[in-house]
Amino acid sequence: MSSQASGVEFSRVISFLKRRYPGFAETVYQEFIAHVEPGFDELSYEHAERLHELALEWAIFDKPLEGGLSGIELYCVENPDQRGNGYLSQLREAVNNQFSSMFSVEHVDIAAHRLELLDVYTGEMFWVRDHSLSEGLFREDEQGPCGVIVARLTKSGGAWFFPGNVVAFYPVVMADHMKEVLREEGGERSLFLELARQTYGSRGGVVSGSLEAQFPDVDFEDPEQLADFRVQLADRYRELANRSALKATWESVVSDIAHEDGKIMPTELMKRSLGDLEEMRVSTMEDLDETLGVWMAAWNVMPHNALGGRAPAES
Repeated sequence: MSSQASGVEFSRVISFLKRRYPGFAETVYQEFIAHVEPGFDELSYEHAERLHELALEWAIFDKPLEGGLSGIELYCVENPDQRGNGYLSQLREAVNNQFSSMFSVEHVDIAAHRLELLDVYTGEMFWVRDHSLSEGLFREDEQGPCGVIVARLTKSGGAWFFPGNVVAFYPVVMADHMKEVLREEGGERSLFLELARQTYGSRGGVVSGSLEAQFPDVDFEDPEQLADFRVQLADRYRELANRSALKATWESVVSDIAHEDGKIMPTELMKRSLGDLEEMRVSTMEDLDETLGVWMAAWNVMPHNALGGRAPAES
């Protein structure tokens, strides 16, 4: 895992644990996988690799070790690298302030490498120091809410940051009424392990959006089955658009996909294609996952001019 906060070297903690416990990384990875129960057949290579990073993050922050201490706490007690009090204080501050939740991205300041995140369960606002997300997922002229992030946050040196990879990023705007529903459900944040399971488990958000997981019985290389599926997908999208008050029509989605330039990321086009989802009538993450899943299915099976009129599923 890699910290996005300069000066907080969690890699030292991981190296210490690997020396102390032979096979540490593989052992905690297997334990993490047993809890999350990911559907590996439906995960992309990127998501499968991210599970290794998330497992290490869980291992140093959450997994009880000797005396019930976390990996970071054990490092601070033993100080195996003879680090000064400044570094150990940073680690202790990170442990004492860390928590995991779902956040609405309210504002992006790319020049300052900062995200303004709203904790949807508590209503608290956090300015988060960041580099990769602010530069890689958002446009410089991004205005207002522009996505949903599931992640662990912590603070060190007075600044909030992501101590590792985010668990998930959804390129949609969460409606105000959905935030209210989540807060009214109790305002309790989920554990990091539970958020990972909800995202990567066999019925999680990442997997449910994959083509193979949604439609395992369709042979997309068969022209007749592909044609029939496109008709069924159009009907499904229109039903979903009517139920959730989506402003984008099926025809506009197909057109956006057809005219993508072959360079844009699907998540970026999804934001442009679906537009402002602030008024979308969804009240659960399952509804949100269905919307993203249907759009991604369309990306995979509808023609792209950049592919010579073929769909990714035909390539």
